[in-house]
Amino acid sequence: MESHVVILVAGVSGVGKSTVIKKLTTLSLQYEFIKTHTTRAPRIGGDEKISISVEEFLRNEKAGMYFEKGQLYDTFYGSPAEPFFNALFKGQIPVSGTSLQSVNKTAIPNTRLIYLLPPSLEELRRRLSLDDRDPTGTRFWQGCRELEEVKAGKYDAMIDRIFINDKCPETTAKHIDNFCKIYHSP
Repeated sequence: MESHVVILVAGVSGVGKSTVIKKLTTLSLQYEFIKTHTTRAPRIGGDEKISISVEEFLRNEKAGMYFEKGQLYDTFYGSPAEPFFNALFKGQIPVSGTSLQSVNKTAIPNTRLIYLLPPSLEELRRRLSLDDRDPTGTRFWQGCRELEEVKAGKYDAMIDRIFINDKCPETTAKHIDNFCKIYHSP
């Protein structure tokens, strides 16, 4: 068993990554929600990402600030390394949302990737319709393509565990907590 673990939670837009991570942090103080940087505007009703300008993102990237980064839906995303290492130094488990396109499991040893599936495509479409993130349907269709790739095994070497995030994110968070106990010894 390792003394530390880093948890990255991936899934298509609208699957509930941030909701599950927030629920996970309520289960135990050992979890630290690490917010990623994004160049998109904040969402109405709050956001679990830190919005920065493209220029600031590119400066941070050039300075080597991100241990994983990517571009998705014409938006840059990056996970700043410092908060992850600070959480590990405090003996906590850093947890962050990510995309399969951005994952870098080798940047920090003992990084585990959890992939969340929606309970159905109909539910995914409903979730994406709740805010302004998918007015053209692009995220839904790109999400369908990614889900097919996951089903076909394209990411099997990257993904450590898959969970269905149904209508009870507390249950999904408890499953992730149990998974983390396999790898983390405080």
